[in-house]
Amino acid sequence: MTDARSVNLSRALSGLHLVSAKWATIDIGDGHGFSLDRADDLIAVHFVLEGAIELSCSHDDPQTYSAGQSVILPSGAQHVIRTGPGAKLMRMSEIADKGDDPSGSFESEDSPAHLMFGVSRSDQPRATVLSGQIGLTWPQDLLPPRELLPKVIEGSPGYKPNTPSSDEAVRSLREMADAPGGTICLARFAHLLVTRRLREQLLQEPALVSENPRSSVAIARVVQAIRLEPGRPWSVTSLASHAGMSRSGFAEKFRQETGRTPMEVVTEARMDMAARLLRRSREPIKTISASTGYSSSTAFIRTFRRHFGSSPTEYRELEAAE
Repeated sequence: MTDARSVNLSRALSGLHLVSAKWATIDIGDGHGFSLDRADDLIAVHFVLEGAIELSCSHDDPQTYSAGQSVILPSGAQHVIRTGPGAKLMRMSEIADKGDDPSGSFESEDSPAHLMFGVSRSDQPRATVLSGQIGLTWPQDLLPPRELLPKVIEGSPGYKPNTPSSDEAVRSLREMADAPGGTICLARFAHLLVTRRLREQLLQEPALVSENPRSSVAIARVVQAIRLEPGRPWSVTSLASHAGMSRSGFAEKFRQETGRTPMEVVTEARMDMAARLLRRSREPIKTISASTGYSSSTAFIRTFRRHFGSSPTEYRELEAAE
């Protein structure tokens, strides 16, 4: 597979030019939230300033983000932000609809709009979010299509809630938003945040910058799925379905990308898992065999011996003796 380090990422990322932005500080009451329509040409960015929110896309499980954390939706996917399950939702087509500038240019408003859902000005909101939609030029010849990127990317993975660093992040964002010129400063900051996190995503998932990113990303994510759940009853057919490809096309592309067949990668992942279980637990061989996807202990032992040169029992005894 392509190594992202062999690609000139500075050249690719330099094509991300900021062209528009809309911002709003949104107070959300208990049991309330909002849904944001899909916007293919915009990137959604949310900073949690107070409390905690649940964010979910389509039928995905909701993820919780607390004050000081941020989240990026690079493809502008439709999503919901709420204070908890069963919340009453307000639908928004855009983050804010202030002024007469249809382009959403950040020069049209000097500060973010203030929106409230399920809370009055005299009430204490359950959560407050600083939300924006920014428009960036996207060089299609240098960067992967947005729909290949994860729908949600955490903007501040190193920040933990209720720590001095997260408190400082909230204070800085509030000052940035409230001062004159707040919208342009927020837009530039979000531009930098998106660029930095996109760079990290490309380094983490180099298939995104391959010559054929769509199929390469599909193969890379299949490999990741195998490694995460090696004990699933994988077959070439089920793996091809996971990739959204035909069986024959998938098998050929998989070998091109990895140099191995799909089932060779499955076997390797299962053997790695079996070795870990043998080292770290006293589970019976039969149990480990089933956990790693083998319905027959005999087949498991035969494969293990071929892979490691010893039986599972011998391997466990050797590891215990060291």
